[in-house]
Amino acid sequence: MKLGKIQLETRTFVLERTLQTEDAINDLLLLYLGISDKNSTKLFGQKVGISFKNKIDLLHDIDVILKEEHLDLELLMTFRNKFVHDVNSNDFLSVLKQFDNGIKNRFNKYFDKNISIDNEEDCKIAYGNLHLKSVKVILEKIRNKRKLYEKKAKLLKALLYRSELLTDSAFRFVDNLFEILENADLEDDKIAELANIINTEIQKYTNELQFDEKYEKSNQILSELLFKDDNLKKIFK
Repeated sequence: MKLGKIQLETRTFVLERTLQTEDAINDLLLLYLGISDKNSTKLFGQKVGISFKNKIDLLHDIDVILKEEHLDLELLMTFRNKFVHDVNSNDFLSVLKQFDNGIKNRFNKYFDKNISIDNEEDCKIAYGNLHLKSVKVILEKIRNKRKLYEKKAKLLKALLYRSELLTDSAFRFVDNLFEILENADLEDDKIAELANIINTEIQKYTNELQFDEKYEKSNQILSELLFKDDNLKKIFK
């Protein structure tokens, strides 16, 4: 069966928009999975992996997209499947005749005011509206997720800075206290004894902190986690 020019244009119109939508869906899903290079994966690379339906189902299951958003994406693919896999589905009107009232009612809300679902060109415009809304929703979710990464990174860096500042202040306090005790004129034996006790305790806790392997290791881990973007993505995926 040879398709006419208008029929081919309609099929191309639908296919292009669903491919654009799926590409955006891939980016959103990869972002939540913590995968930076989709070409390195078996499911999201050039070869066919999981289906579009599986992808949006997964996004819905992990609470990334809402039920209504999921239904819109399903509606896009319902049309796409008809145009791609059914040789007799040549235009929107012929496809709509095969759908039940539930699908038609969902599609109907994307028509402009005072527009009929019985007009082919109006159906094409409605499908374009459905596609545009869906892509906008997905891109907004991608932007929000990336902003969340940035906020969390700033928060953790601020916490690390605060920790380092407090540690430095503590060591400066100890050093100043040592200096005061060393320069003090301690003629009274009891005062001198007390000063020695204080000095010994300060030295003990200072050495414990300064040479503690766990403390040093924790600082190293914090630095690696907070200042490497790839690691941050893995933490907050």
